[in-house]
Parts: sequence; C-alpha cells; structure tokens
Amino acid sequence: MHNLLSHNQLAGWKQSVERLTQTLDRSMEESDLLNDYYNCLIECDETQATCKRICRRMLN
Repeated sequence: MHNLLSHNQLAGWKQSVERLTQTLDRSMEESDLLNDYYNCLIECDETQATCKRICRRMLN
C-alpha cells in the first residue's frame, strides 16, 4: 500500500503545527501579562498614580 501523503505534505503539516504551538505560547504569555497587569491595578489605591505607572510598566 502506498503512502497517501507525500514527504513534503507531512513536512508542511509539521511546520503548521509548530507555528500554531508558537502562536499559542505567545497568546498565553500575553494573557499572563494582562492578568498580572489587572491584578496590579486591583491592588492599587485609586489615588496612587505611581502605583498605576508601575502597573503600566508591566506591559512594556
């Protein structure tokens, strides 16, 4: 029985999976950063501009 997918097709599929994994990893990192930022804001006193600046730096 012959292989239904060529070597090139399998290699392309592997690259697609690797790109998807990288994209998901990046999305998770960005989500973690946003969660940390919002947690920082929640813990800040509303009148403390310094605290809000520190939180904003977390996103840079």
